[in-house]
Amino acid sequence: LYRHQKEAIHAAVGEKKSVVVSTPTASGKSLCYVLPLLHALGQKKSARALVLFPLKALANDQLAKLKAFPEAARKALEAAEGNIDGDGEGEDAGALSSHWSPYDRVGLVLTNPDSLHHFILPGYPRKWSKSFWANLTHVVIDEAHVHRGVAGSHFANVIRRVIRLCRVCGNDDVRFVCTSATISNPREHVLALTTKNPTCVTVRPGRPRSNNAAAKNNGGDEKTAQRRSAYAEAAEVIASLVKNNVRCLAFVSARSLTESVCRDARELLVKAGRQDLALLVDSYRAGYSVKERRNLEHRLASGEVSALVCTSALEMGIDVGTLDATVHVGVPETASAMWQQAGRAGRRRGCSLAVVVAAERPLDGFYLAHPSELFKRRPESALIDPANVSVLEAHLPCAAFETPIDPKTDCKLFDDAEAARLFRLGAERGETTAFFRPHHHVMLRGAPSGGDAWTLLDVTRGDSLQSGARELEKIEAHRAMSRIYPGCVHLSRHGQYKIERHDANARVAYCREYANPEVTYARERTAVMPLEKDPSAGIRERKVKRVGMARVFEGRVRVVETIHGYVVKRLHTQELIDEIPFNPGLPGSDFVTDAVWWDLPGELVRSKIAPDRLRAATQGALNVCAALVPAVAMCDARDVLGACDFLSSDGCNGSDGGTTGARMYLYDACPNGVGLASKTWTQLDALWEKALATTRECKCASGCPSCTQAGARGRD
Repeated sequence: LYRHQKEAIHAAVGEKKSVVVSTPTASGKSLCYVLPLLHALGQKKSARALVLFPLKALANDQLAKLKAFPEAARKALEAAEGNIDGDGEGEDAGALSSHWSPYDRVGLVLTNPDSLHHFILPGYPRKWSKSFWANLTHVVIDEAHVHRGVAGSHFANVIRRVIRLCRVCGNDDVRFVCTSATISNPREHVLALTTKNPTCVTVRPGRPRSNNAAAKNNGGDEKTAQRRSAYAEAAEVIASLVKNNVRCLAFVSARSLTESVCRDARELLVKAGRQDLALLVDSYRAGYSVKERRNLEHRLASGEVSALVCTSALEMGIDVGTLDATVHVGVPETASAMWQQAGRAGRRRGCSLAVVVAAERPLDGFYLAHPSELFKRRPESALIDPANVSVLEAHLPCAAFETPIDPKTDCKLFDDAEAARLFRLGAERGETTAFFRPHHHVMLRGAPSGGDAWTLLDVTRGDSLQSGARELEKIEAHRAMSRIYPGCVHLSRHGQYKIERHDANARVAYCREYANPEVTYARERTAVMPLEKDPSAGIRERKVKRVGMARVFEGRVRVVETIHGYVVKRLHTQELIDEIPFNPGLPGSDFVTDAVWWDLPGELVRSKIAPDRLRAATQGALNVCAALVPAVAMCDARDVLGACDFLSSDGCNGSDGGTTGARMYLYDACPNGVGLASKTWTQLDALWEKALATTRECKCASGCPSCTQAGARGRD
């Protein structure tokens, strides 16, 4: 055993403490919880343990590894392990992939946060009775660093509900063993997640085991800012690696990019006369069927796939076989993600190649100008807020469904004693409706559920499933309109399709195969309205301060998004083909959240700058600020969005007339917020300095996608 493994195992077994192991990838973190679990289950037959993985594939991968343990260790489990991943249908989604029944007899349960929330916790006491919770000795949280932001705050409340059920069943001794990539606050983060102050075991991070690391520009004319797409450049890199027998993972930032980059890499190989190699390139993302995901995971681990284009889903510890390289389409937004992804390669041969293809973002432009800084990035902090009022309001009904809330014991556990007390009082007065399974309405990733998911139906060969139509995939309801609007060109693993029409009542979008080399982008309009103080609605008084020449505010706002059309462009050149308006627009999101905003200084408004240029410059300044938020708060680029509001002399929106004022907003992208805009408020001067440096160092003449055109994402 390595030193960090010995320390973690001693803390968990010898000292009987909660522990967090924060080390770089491929450092053997799994043994730090596997051996304590085997010891606990071997020492006491009635002992129970939960192992929580952020991904279904991780749970399945670890279950296979446990089954391969030596016979002496396997006897400790006595085949009493099961996996709950929610991949079944209806009631079967919460069923164990094990022959044991009832569930109380299962000693080791491997699952994920969603299945714990939707199936296991609400199953008390009918399926998961007092015996299980009373004998639960260990809860393992693998890859704890991914539980941050909105999703992390929800997950922290799920863990509090686990602790609460254990206490109700007379168990005050449940311990946590957590693993994490290298972050700057592992102890504080696990304390916030679990309420337990853990022993912290760390290893000083270093570069991945790589003989080569390259930052690759995507070329182009610096004067005109006409640059090749980073995704086309990445496809060339992937095709070149495959032709040279170099197995790789290629990481992209969005689900929709997996198929497009995969398609382009295949086309390059076919043009080169290597159809055999094109068959070895594939894509992987959420949204695929269970059968497709399992097949891809098996082919990757067995070496049947030479290149797999994926999202961050595969940056964690799934067995990916022998890989030689990683390709990063865009600089990963955090240091931990960078080294987690790069560390997927070279695990068995000891050397690897990491290729970073710079995207058209300020973050990438900064590291192109300062490549050495890429390897000096310090680990970021993981930020969660379990006491967030909106999160608590979602989880308290779930907790009450599982067992009645007792303010004497539960208030402190849920971080906000007043919220728990008021919920209990409301329930006693009959003000809180006890509806069946409130869990269904709580989405752990923070997005509003928006009702049932939409079905994408291919009607190329028939108008219904009975006559030849086929279901392509499910689309989350809350973002369906921006992904499958009428006229949209949609790329899936099965091919390219064009959306023809919607059936809103049935939540079905109908599409047909579409061969034209085109791509479409939704045009979204966002209206942001600051809210006045209203204690009865939970709206606090806004904060105000002066930063330089500007007055800056922080408070609650209402955000209304509308999709008012889309643009059609040629796939490879991005040449504009058409712009289609929607009249009226399609409804998007409508929610209240946290924001930081500032007004354009009066000196600039009263200057002789032409109104159209002033509006463009203001929007550009906001775009670069929004794109750089990950540099001051550990979050995803999509967690904080930006919007501008221009005023004309008549007090209305100034987009069509002379501008007399402008206000720029940065707001949390989830309903009710989770503190990211507030963190930006405290570091706004640092954010502005980074934005100014990025703009100054960009070599374009009048703004480009690497500076002032970044972060817009198709919005006005």
